[in-house]
Amino acid sequence: MTGPRGGLYLRDERLTVVVPSARRGSVECFALEPGDLPGARLKSELETRRLKLRRMRIGLARPLLTVKALELPPARGTQLAEMVAFELERHVPFPPEDMRFDFVPLPGAAKGSLRVLVAACERRTVEGALRVLEEPRLKPAALTAACHDLPVLLGRRQRMRYAVWAHRAGGATDLVCLNQGRLELSRTVPAKDADELAGEVAVTLRLLDWRDCDAIWISGDDASAFLTASALAELGVPVTEPPFKPAARALIQRLPEEDGGAAILALAVALGSRRPALNLLPLELRPRTVSAGHLVTGATATLTALLGLSLLVGQGYKEHRYADRLSRAIRALDPEVKSVEALSAELKQKRRLLETIQTIERGEVRALPVLKGLSRRRRDARAMIRAHLRRWRPRPHAQRTGSTPRVRPSGAALQLDPSHRSSQSVSPKGR
Repeated sequence: MTGPRGGLYLRDERLTVVVPSARRGSVECFALEPGDLPGARLKSELETRRLKLRRMRIGLARPLLTVKALELPPARGTQLAEMVAFELERHVPFPPEDMRFDFVPLPGAAKGSLRVLVAACERRTVEGALRVLEEPRLKPAALTAACHDLPVLLGRRQRMRYAVWAHRAGGATDLVCLNQGRLELSRTVPAKDADELAGEVAVTLRLLDWRDCDAIWISGDDASAFLTASALAELGVPVTEPPFKPAARALIQRLPEEDGGAAILALAVALGSRRPALNLLPLELRPRTVSAGHLVTGATATLTALLGLSLLVGQGYKEHRYADRLSRAIRALDPEVKSVEALSAELKQKRRLLETIQTIERGEVRALPVLKGLSRRRRDARAMIRAHLRRWRPRPHAQRTGSTPRVRPSGAALQLDPSHRSSQSVSPKGR
């Protein structure tokens, strides 16, 4: 949450401070007379009223500034600032090195030219205003012309294209010219009565080349006397009070009637924009604010990141669905694959059987001689195994008596012996 906002109106070493409270709908207003140590007196007044502020906007009286509308060749960036500074040297009564200025482009320039509105003041004026905030340890939020913040008090629904706002404070009248709510020019005129004010308004309209003016607004000190004057009515333009928005009107009604014009200016300064069009505060002292370009850049970067993330998520989800669908298809084909493999194995077995039958039918393999040869080989192998076992069987009785061991005939001798053949033929084991 942001704390209360304070506005300081500086005029001829006289300070008017307004601190509105949006939550309670109240407003604190006090003035400091010219004297020594204005910063210390401001700190004491804030502590007495228990007002805790971090930043304060400063509004200078219009006579302390020079405001001009200049027409320049088209330029941008640093070149435009140099051109403005060079052209402004002819319109200010102090040397260029002691000049503080700011400018803003104006619409409606002729083809091939550029119109800018410039506000300039002396360096010591800016430094003196900032020195007031050193003792209470307040940071400056902006430094502008106080009358340039008056449009913040208007309602957003007012559709006046051309309007001249005459605000009176301390015997001087500030003329603020608005083009669809946007500052076009400002002047300060020493109008003492309605006739002089009507003449200055006519001069201002001719200066701006406004053939038609939709409204003339009067506010500030002795506004009621000027509203009923016939001199302003002769201009053929409706003369009324400014169309304040309800919240601003409620705060204005709570301001003290004494020096009400300065109090209204201080209220406008307190409610002014954080990024005013014409800001005389040095760049290094300005608070960091988010501009429209920063918002567009941040929104573009965020949108790009979201699109990239959604693309990655979408691709991952698509691949996951494809893999899942492929797995289901593979599982559905698994029984068919197994049946095909079983059929293939059975087919191979039958093919081998068919090849064997065909080979036998062709006579390439004779079954009876082959079987006879296998049986003969089997009998020879069994005889050799039996002879080998008999040769290596031990004779314990012969070894004890010392007689010569009996040598058994070999397999070949046994085959030649007729008695062995006869016994082998009748032996059940041999059979």
